[in-house]
Amino acid sequence: MKNNNRTAKFFLTLMLCLTVGFPNWVIAQVDPVDDPDIENLYDRLESDQSKRKNTKRRSNKKEKEITSVSDLSNLEPFTDVAVIQRKYLPTSGRFEVSASGLVGLNNAFFTNLGAGIRGSYFFTSSISVEASYYALSATEKQVTKDLKDLTVKTESLVTPKSFFGVAARWTPIFGKMALLDEKINQFEMFFSLGMGTTETENGSAPTIHLGTGQNYAINKGLAFRWDAGVNYYQPEVVLGTETEKQNQYDIFVAFGLSFYFPEATYR
Repeated sequence: MKNNNRTAKFFLTLMLCLTVGFPNWVIAQVDPVDDPDIENLYDRLESDQSKRKNTKRRSNKKEKEITSVSDLSNLEPFTDVAVIQRKYLPTSGRFEVSASGLVGLNNAFFTNLGAGIRGSYFFTSSISVEASYYALSATEKQVTKDLKDLTVKTESLVTPKSFFGVAARWTPIFGKMALLDEKINQFEMFFSLGMGTTETENGSAPTIHLGTGQNYAINKGLAFRWDAGVNYYQPEVVLGTETEKQNQYDIFVAFGLSFYFPEATYR
């Protein structure tokens, strides 16, 4: 009886294993990759999915077409990317020549007007070296004429005639700004530090130059430029029968155009 029970249990266990394992074994032997019909089915599914994605992308682009700067607020972050405009002021490995008119701001006795020309070379877009030359005129203000009428000597008044210097220029700030919601303008802001010579009526004097300014791109070869700079030097002045050196600061503001060459083929 015990043997019969054991035999029955054995057959039940065998039947259970065959019932559960056989379908899985059969399914495991059918590799869909080896079945050409299934492969064709997969290819058709992938092709249909790709077409649907491309159609959806085209429809989204049409719906979210950017026509003005204000439309940028409708973009979804991390899903839509709008290319606003290329950078139109590439400078690396290029030369810059600037011409500008300038005016002195801090001379209480003379009106200093002049013209400036600058030449620069850019090692990178941020680092460059620049040579500058200012030709200056000095027109007496009314206070100076009044002093002469009162027989007050004005020989001690310093009148700069020209300046030449070389400076290192650093451009750490690059940006874009909207103009009347119609156009994007690129600009860069730079700082300069250098040495030079200022020519006065009583001779020349070593000069320390500190400046800043901005360039606003018009195209890849032309930009509007403004500068503000301070020149510090110690010219000789006449005091009676003697001469001595005094501290002098000249503050200039200049506005002009910058030209870049050779022609940029990048960006």
